[in-house]
Amino acid sequence: MQTSRQETGNRSVSAKNTIAGFQSQKVKEDITRFLSENLKLELSDEKTLITHTEKSAKFLGYEIYVRKSNLTKRDSLGRMVRAFNKKVYLKLPMDTIKKKLIDSNMMELRYHNGKEQWKPKCFSQSINNDDLEILEKYNSMIRGFYNYYSIANNCSILSHYRYIMQYSMYKTFAGKYKTTVGKIAKRYVQNGIFTVRYENRFALF
Repeated sequence: MQTSRQETGNRSVSAKNTIAGFQSQKVKEDITRFLSENLKLELSDEKTLITHTEKSAKFLGYEIYVRKSNLTKRDSLGRMVRAFNKKVYLKLPMDTIKKKLIDSNMMELRYHNGKEQWKPKCFSQSINNDDLEILEKYNSMIRGFYNYYSIANNCSILSHYRYIMQYSMYKTFAGKYKTTVGKIAKRYVQNGIFTVRYENRFALF
């Protein structure tokens, strides 16, 4: 849903991104008319997708579709039922993770024998910050991304995001101290956890 900013008396009204399921074209037309006549909002035809529920709709970084599955499991009465059929599936695409990492300047793409490879890179904007600031930046970005996409049905692929971010951080520390990733790991990793010491306390990755 999209509209230009509307002034109503002393109030300013603007619409946010919205997704809704319609069972027919007529329902969409009724909603379009209601929004226009009652709320003075315009449903953008350019950004409004009508598709079958078994085909995915892209929305805020997710792909959403209704799953068609013959997998069965027992219900509370012990009967075998198709428990996953006709269930809404919220998918986090790898392209969303890739775009976030590239846009954040944490990763670059390389190609070898025609295959795409993800390579973590030093975040050069942070190399003049102190150790704690660098660590907190990476932790904050990871928390925000995890919190937003953790509701995806395939949220386990978030591990790919964390892996690239982890080694981007290693490279940022290596760039700061003009050394290698291996030496940074040896210096900061304690019991398998990247640790920054400050004021007799510890911050962890």
